[in-house]
Amino acid sequence: AVTVALYESPDGGASWDRVPQDGARGLTFVHVNKQPGVFGIDWIVVREDVGPVSVTPAALRVHGGLTHDGMDVAVEASQQVTLSVASAPVVLFTAPPVLSQDGTLAFTVAPERYGKASVRVTATDNGGTLFGGLDARTSITGILIEPRGGLPASGS
Repeated sequence: AVTVALYESPDGGASWDRVPQDGARGLTFVHVNKQPGVFGIDWIVVREDVGPVSVTPAALRVHGGLTHDGMDVAVEASQQVTLSVASAPVVLFTAPPVLSQDGTLAFTVAPERYGKASVRVTATDNGGTLFGGLDARTSITGILIEPRGGLPASGS
């Protein structure tokens, strides 16, 4: 919490200061957690029978809550963000997608399987939900597993 003192300045106008002055009434502002985010996840396209796949985190950006005021920047930046991943249908994988803390996505395509898989990546921080704060955000992307011979032409 930050205490902000509101007081009348000598020229008759209102003014404020973070440090209360004699006779000033204090007003307390509390930090409300901003939801974290994970951005930059594009569709991943691989061929069936490709085996183990590891996608580097070059395009993955994870952050604590978005903020525009200086007071919240340090609080949000100090939070720990954890990542989790879920995918469906699981039949497309012998090892379903997992996400390391550095953002590397790894999975193994099942033999002779192709299709589209939905991948949900959730970023969760430890900032809590007090006073309406948000501590999680989910981004959805996908994995397209193409058949060895390529996708059929449209209208075929």
